[in-house]
Amino acid sequence: MTLPVSGAITFGDVNTELGNSATAALNLGSASVRSLFGVASGAISLTDGYGCASIPAPGAGDLGVYCSDWGGYYTGVSQGYYLYTDTTTVGCQYKVNLSSSPCAASFTDGYCNTYNGGYNSDPDHPAMCYSGSLSRAGFTDWYNGSGALSVGEELQNQWANRACGSIPAYGGGGYWSSAQISNGYRGWGVCFSTGSAGDCASPRKTCTCCVRAIRRQSGA
Repeated sequence: MTLPVSGAITFGDVNTELGNSATAALNLGSASVRSLFGVASGAISLTDGYGCASIPAPGAGDLGVYCSDWGGYYTGVSQGYYLYTDTTTVGCQYKVNLSSSPCAASFTDGYCNTYNGGYNSDPDHPAMCYSGSLSRAGFTDWYNGSGALSVGEELQNQWANRACGSIPAYGGGGYWSSAQISNGYRGWGVCFSTGSAGDCASPRKTCTCCVRAIRRQSGA
């Protein structure tokens, strides 16, 4: 079971997720709730529990294994999150024109790139709009992974573990990152034939490259 990804979360929902009676006394600051919500210290609220579930953390042996509780194939860890990849690759442009995308500046946080500027619902940004509007396996928080030059970022993570387990084949060619290059008219990407990142896989935004959405869970 997983807590709702939006709307109201009740104490009863949290208790049920923790295996308690729905009517049991509950302290949001308790160790069990903080562990479930992925909030180690500081302020905590029920909305921190969006999408959380009391599921054992995946390990290295779970790479490439489909997890129905998280809606995708486990593809490793990046920036403190467990990453899960979708099953489908599509081809689309980064953007329909060569203008800048100022909210797509993070090389490590594709979720922020996709959602903070509203690109998840912006048809002028087809790659992020596709990922951010995807509804799959009961989840609507999919996004276009980020990545630039350093190994370990989200898109490089997808490439490094692309052949693990039963992950559906990616194929070669360039895959869009959600991060733009500083000049504004090009986007970063990773070539899935070689694993290289940068201009070799990062053409002008209006070119068509591959996209495969990912989603993340806190707690890594």
